[in-house]
Amino acid sequence: MKRIKRIVTMILAIALLLPLAPMQKAEARNCHTRKPENGWVFDCIYMGDDDDVAEWRARYTGKAAKVAVPKNVTTVDKISNTVKELHLSAGVERFEVTDAKSLEKITVDKNNKYFYAKDGVLYTEDHYDFGEKTLVYYPIQKKDRSYSIPKGIKEIHKLTNDHLKELTLPSSMETIWEIRAKKIKTLHLPKKVRDISDIEIRGKITVAKSNKFFTESKGILYNKKKTEMMYYPATKKSETYTIPKNVKVGGV
Repeated sequence: MKRIKRIVTMILAIALLLPLAPMQKAEARNCHTRKPENGWVFDCIYMGDDDDVAEWRARYTGKAAKVAVPKNVTTVDKISNTVKELHLSAGVERFEVTDAKSLEKITVDKNNKYFYAKDGVLYTEDHYDFGEKTLVYYPIQKKDRSYSIPKGIKEIHKLTNDHLKELTLPSSMETIWEIRAKKIKTLHLPKKVRDISDIEIRGKITVAKSNKFFTESKGILYNKKKTEMMYYPATKKSETYTIPKNVKVGGV
């Protein structure tokens, strides 16, 4: 009887191990070691629930000023602060760079299906992470003093810059996730802007009269009903400001 129990126990143990076999095979087949390449370091990652699909995430740790993402890389994670110009290869479909302190320009391979560059700025026509017609990334050290976002662009994902003094938003603009440019004195919100997350500029925000979601009074931005204060200019000279009783502080 004890012998039968041992056999049953062994069979159960083997059965529990069997589901792991496909994953081990997939890992061996897809996540082979990739040596560092010209300052790029690689990590193999599995995407979604499919253990049979592995992709390369890359980060640049070198000291060059001009770099290109190697082939067969799908995700760009980080780049060092020496990089001034970054070229995205055709296979890049995820851009996760958030802090590139020296970056001045981005270019993109013409065969890339997910991104394109215009005037050194990264855009997407339609992306599963960034949405449709989006300014994905504006380089922090791009030297332009003024910049007009192209017509048709609906969203700004990340625009942080140390040099911009004038920024013109197109009439198509609807959503602003992040604008941080402390030299901008005035930012005008067109009529379709309906969502704002984070804005940090030097001066005031003005609003199109036909905008149904926001309004401005004495340089202060409110929601349309004036029940919420969305933005107070850092350069406003008044030493004190009394918030009306029916207004709550929120916004950007």
